[in-house]
Amino acid sequence: MKISIAMASYNGEKYINDQVMSIINQTYKPDEIIIVDDFSKDDTKIIIKKIIKREKNIDIKLYENPQNLGVVATFKKAIEKATGDIIFLCDQDDIWDSNKIEEMIKPFINDKNLMAVVSGYNIINEKNELEKDKIYPLKKSGYVNFKLLVKNNIFPGCSMAFRKEIKNFIKKMDKERFFIHDWYLILVSLTKGDVFYINKPYLKYRIHTNNTIGKNIKMKKRFSLSERILSIEKKLNFYVNFKKEIEISKKNQKYLSKNIVFSKKRLDVLKKGNILILLLFILLNFTKYGSFRDILGDIIYVIKK
Repeated sequence: MKISIAMASYNGEKYINDQVMSIINQTYKPDEIIIVDDFSKDDTKIIIKKIIKREKNIDIKLYENPQNLGVVATFKKAIEKATGDIIFLCDQDDIWDSNKIEEMIKPFINDKNLMAVVSGYNIINEKNELEKDKIYPLKKSGYVNFKLLVKNNIFPGCSMAFRKEIKNFIKKMDKERFFIHDWYLILVSLTKGDVFYINKPYLKYRIHTNNTIGKNIKMKKRFSLSERILSIEKKLNFYVNFKKEIEISKKNQKYLSKNIVFSKKRLDVLKKGNILILLLFILLNFTKYGSFRDILGDIIYVIKK
């Protein structure tokens, strides 16, 4: 079983050496590390080239974007370049536990219908200090269903590995239609087979002010209703394009359609900016929200509009 690591880098000079070394020092060695740099302006590429020159026992390839293309296009390119049977997504600023690859490939070996595996993770800050211990998106290990994951993207790409068959759908992945690459990939995996969640943390997920996407939203000190509305519009666009371009079962189409209808209603309510109308909408649609965090966020955004 050939293992590929697909990494996107951009201005990551502060952390990328530690991350690459945590991959090189795995108990189960990857066959290749594919790094696509998105036109970094710091010493990221210099550091990577030094690692390549120094670490002769592992195949590390660096590809450089001629201009800044963004995180989705950069990961897309890294995945396309990967030749492994199993492909791990990798951020530039995390640190992998030494047994991450070894443990995450085990479910693939035992289940041929398994298209993707995801895990829990710990959160660290810029100083490598543990911020949150054992982040478990779900309560226990097991197979994940489409109905759950279509509501929200609960697994960051750095916690994911998938079979090479999912590469067949990479051409459709772009930031205009599918603005979050990891959510797209895991939903595609669920339409083509099974996804298994391991309820253990196999990496230290770094949160800092320069995160390209994802958890850095927590760093914002001001709330903007217009930004909230824009994010939901992107999510709605994601749903519509996924339904149109990816062949899915009637059952999953039903879940997707329900989320499209709900997202449209949610947008209409938020655009009104009236807290009483929002509270009534939440009361009537409580179970349709992805999480309590979504509900709380809507309330805060409307209050602070």
